[in-house]
Amino acid sequence: MQATLELVARAVSQGMTLMKKALITDVDNTLFDWVDVWYKSFSAMLDKVSEISGIPAPSLYPSISAVHQRFGTSEYAFLLEEIPELADRYGDELSQSSHQQ
Repeated sequence: MQATLELVARAVSQGMTLMKKALITDVDNTLFDWVDVWYKSFSAMLDKVSEISGIPAPSLYPSISAVHQRFGTSEYAFLLEEIPELADRYGDELSQSSHQQ
């Protein structure tokens, strides 16, 4: 391993380019903590939704969970439009504002 690293370092220092022979992926969250990034951004969004709507965040959890399960992802872009509690309160106003951005 050390010999390989030394060869690579020497080649790079001589201006040689190296052909890439590997693709590294992170399907199990070991290289990049995607879960932490998602949790922090989702929590901030949910806190703001709760603040604006006056609906306590915990009461939105079941509806949010149902949307995530229905679409098979926690990254669904139109989550807020799918939450019945928000649709009841804001109706068309909710869908129009998200599509204008």
